[in-house]
Amino acid sequence: MRSFMVALLLLSVASAQADPNVSLVVSPVPNGTNFNVFAFSEVLLNADGTASDSLGLISITNATENLPFTVLYQTPERAIYEFQIVVPLDVLSKTYTLTWTNYTTGSYYVDSISTGPVFGIAPQSQSALVGNTVNLTAQAFHTPGYQWQLNGTNLVADGHFLGVTNATLTIARVRLSDAGDYTVIANNPAGPASTDATLSVYKPILLGLTPLPAGTGFELSVANQDRSPFEPERIPNLTVLSTTDLTSPPGDWNAEAVSGTVSNGVLFLDYPYDGSSAKFWRVMEQ
Repeated sequence: MRSFMVALLLLSVASAQADPNVSLVVSPVPNGTNFNVFAFSEVLLNADGTASDSLGLISITNATENLPFTVLYQTPERAIYEFQIVVPLDVLSKTYTLTWTNYTTGSYYVDSISTGPVFGIAPQSQSALVGNTVNLTAQAFHTPGYQWQLNGTNLVADGHFLGVTNATLTIARVRLSDAGDYTVIANNPAGPASTDATLSVYKPILLGLTPLPAGTGFELSVANQDRSPFEPERIPNLTVLSTTDLTSPPGDWNAEAVSGTVSNGVLFLDYPYDGSSAKFWRVMEQ
């Protein structure tokens, strides 16, 4: 089955007086072709920021008839509807004017004409500590299965990566090397669709501070909480902030240079004396 795409058509709706019509142009197409059309709606928030209660679409009508539709996915913020149009045998191009009923809740738009997969749920980017379990979940319609990738390479099921061809990918006992961009691909004869998320992985760290001889400065030590050797390649990921006043907001803390050496599995950072009698430190890994 072939897949056909059209340009994005957007109907922005702000009130009951807004125009409920949107035109969908199909040209050219094989005679007699049936198309699956996916219409997306985004809710219009109320003045207080809450979602409208009347999200659901009631009907879609062309010039002559109501078009049956299916709700593929629906939340208080977003919905995906699917319906079909049929191009008559003697027509090579046609403009469809669709009328939306219950269009007061936000924006309805036609995203594509396709029989390919459509994602209703995309995986969410997240952070995890080494050793934790991570689940990345997606949901696509019109697909027999999925394939998960890490940085563009297909994942293979083992005791570490589970569900590599399912809607949910599980990463057991996360490692630092698991950080990266995860892509899930849904496929069918009309072609693939994909969506992705980023996983950041960190190790819990311990800080130590040694005041050096008067007028010399401070030595900050950074170590892994699990007592494993601190990895030198993580030094560029660190941000070190300092302040002499704990009441200062985070944005007012001073950014310190991050350069040092790893000795016996501990990172040592030396900072010169700046006249302060005491300093407070924060270290973040990004």
